[in-house]
Amino acid sequence: MNSATRLGAYAVGLAVVFGGAAGVGKIVGPVGGTATMASHENGGGGHGGGHGGGGHETAASHAPGGLQVSEDGFTLAPQKTVLTAGEKTDFRFTINGPDGRPVTGFKPLHGKRLHLIVARRDLSGFQHLHPTETGGGVWTVPITLAKPGVYRFFTDIQPDGAKRQLTLGTDVFVPGDLKHAPLPEPEQVAKVDGYEVRLTGGLTPASPPN
Repeated sequence: MNSATRLGAYAVGLAVVFGGAAGVGKIVGPVGGTATMASHENGGGGHGGGHGGGGHETAASHAPGGLQVSEDGFTLAPQKTVLTAGEKTDFRFTINGPDGRPVTGFKPLHGKRLHLIVARRDLSGFQHLHPTETGGGVWTVPITLAKPGVYRFFTDIQPDGAKRQLTLGTDVFVPGDLKHAPLPEPEQVAKVDGYEVRLTGGLTPASPPN
């Protein structure tokens, strides 16, 4: 499977994750209304709260990848969780290990040591980015979030010391008047830029895929 097909499959996976989250409850707050920091300013994976295991999200250790800020002792810790709409930002974060220190060693996945996926809650915005490490385990990437809303930031990684590949996720907020697009209807086939991704079999909550 080539890189473009992998990205398409990953996008479908995100849609499944978000769709499941919408169905089982409000994981990180309402879809509509006014985008605010709410109660997640420090609990959603911020640098000040990331060392302790990610707060309430760690309780769902059985959750699909990307719904937890911490897993297997590794934590996604952004330096900022609130950005300004339309403003280019040097977004910085670390992946902290079980000892609370930034991890510097990663096994490459699909040719990169770390992948960053950004998805707006209503799925109207999607970015696949490749941050660079500035030293000491700090990663940085320029990013612009055009519209107010709640965005989910995912890291696809396999840190040194981890037994498996991990997908960690945290919320980033862009305050303002939130005008969300309606979620698309669930479909098992997605076509993007000439590529087709098809989901076969059925999905049952709390069960592995077929």
